[in-house]
Amino acid sequence: MSEANPKITVAQLNTRVGDLVGNLERIRQVYRAADAAGSDLVVTPEFSLTGYPLEDLSNHPDLLAAAAGGLEILRRATRGRRAALLVGAPVAEGGEVYNAAAVFHLGGTIRLIRKKHLPNYGVFDEKRNFRPGSDPARPFPLAGRNFGVLICEDLWFPEIAGELRDRGADILISISASPFRRGVQEERVDRVAARRVAETGLPLLYVNSVGGQDELVFDGGSFHMDAGGRRRLELPRWEESVADCEPWGVPGGEVDGFADETECLWRAMMLGVGDYVGKSGFSEVVLGLSGGIDSAVAAAVAGDALGPGRVHCVRLPSRYTAELSNSAAEEMCRRWGFPLLTIPIGGVVAAAAALSPFSPAGLKSLTAENLQARARGYLLMTLSNERGWLLLSTGNKSELSVGYATLYGDMCGGFNPLKDVFKTAVYQAAGWRNRNRPAGLLGPAGEAIPAEIIERAPSAELAPGQKDSDSLPPYPELDAILAEMVEKSTPAADLVARGFPRDTVLKVFRLLRGAEYKRRQGAPGPKTTGRAFTRDRRVPMVNDFDPGMREELERDAEREY
Repeated sequence: MSEANPKITVAQLNTRVGDLVGNLERIRQVYRAADAAGSDLVVTPEFSLTGYPLEDLSNHPDLLAAAAGGLEILRRATRGRRAALLVGAPVAEGGEVYNAAAVFHLGGTIRLIRKKHLPNYGVFDEKRNFRPGSDPARPFPLAGRNFGVLICEDLWFPEIAGELRDRGADILISISASPFRRGVQEERVDRVAARRVAETGLPLLYVNSVGGQDELVFDGGSFHMDAGGRRRLELPRWEESVADCEPWGVPGGEVDGFADETECLWRAMMLGVGDYVGKSGFSEVVLGLSGGIDSAVAAAVAGDALGPGRVHCVRLPSRYTAELSNSAAEEMCRRWGFPLLTIPIGGVVAAAAALSPFSPAGLKSLTAENLQARARGYLLMTLSNERGWLLLSTGNKSELSVGYATLYGDMCGGFNPLKDVFKTAVYQAAGWRNRNRPAGLLGPAGEAIPAEIIERAPSAELAPGQKDSDSLPPYPELDAILAEMVEKSTPAADLVARGFPRDTVLKVFRLLRGAEYKRRQGAPGPKTTGRAFTRDRRVPMVNDFDPGMREELERDAEREY
């Protein structure tokens, strides 16, 4: 093994899908600065040129031609310079498209790596768009060392890292666009990177994307792990960052532990909201502030991400709105400095009198409740259209799971910060935010969310004395059941065996099944759990599957015919 100690610049970039001009310029800026500072290699994430995921754009002829042109510009940019450049992009060859990484040096292409393992689970659908690479895994020489490159999923399998080691690699470099979910950094470090290092005896550099893209949030956290399995460098999570690494130099201090899980949830929601707003061309947002926990947390996340002056809150009282709700919403805005509008919904609800010829006895109770939610949605959408503000919806994952939400009412909106956050996690997030204000959050310190909002019983306030518990199991029980059903597809019988009431389990399953058509029409929101609705979990809107069928079929199988 060589004694050379090349310097590697890790460029953890926040790219924009399809913005090849902007992404190219950012890569070029980082490359020039690193080269001027004496770097030997600049490493950017998977699909750094085009952004990720491209989905079906990856097969669009114009995009592929633009990507090829961008790679050619970057290749020429390395002429006469010391540093090599590793960049991720789609590459079209022989009628096939590959998820690839190109290594440029001194104006030439010294290696083109094609991703071999194409993920086709959860949020990933790469087999639809790409052809797996079949060429042997080979390291490339540079500055006295041999560098072995793996593209994202390829790191999760031992054989490619082993091939690179056997062919003389001195280090493994994994470029990734790996989205956030709870516990993902621990999994990357302990389950994947540490195993490859232990198997090969090689140091590893993991370079991840950062930023929000539709319903995905890339959390960064790029790191260097030495040959002994110790993290010697970790870039910040949740923000773009560029840092230098000398893998064979004098080791720095070891990186210890992992970030708090609830802080990661808050940061994921912040980054998801901030990038969706910015990358979609909006500058300000609006939401209905009810005085309840969900809208308060959604407003706080938006305020921390965008700044309180860019978050407009609207109080929409009805005759059922408690005075506590009005005062709590007002206090929330006072603490944050949110602009607050008050628009009573009585006049819009009264317009339903036009339906009296069709409902002479008056509207049914549920219809009347939904009418109030739709009046609020109508007014908020009108404000959104008039002022150019993006409307944030505020329903949590528990409500969306069981259909405790009104289509074209409280489900109105262009983005939902809480879409993949169970109700119990909403409360945990509120408590965390009241105790913490780390750097980068733009809202106030101290008790940012009033205690009366956190302590009051949840209610939609669409009928006298209404509480969520009138219609749903207690949220701790409901969320425990939903987490098993949604994220793990745990059989109903297993849940009953664990002590959950059978009737409750079956009720929750049927509510979950029946609300699929609503979820299909809901706003997007950042994925934070292992299995989010829409991208991760795909089930038919119309289906009659029921866990009770299993018992019925088992009984039927025992009968004699």
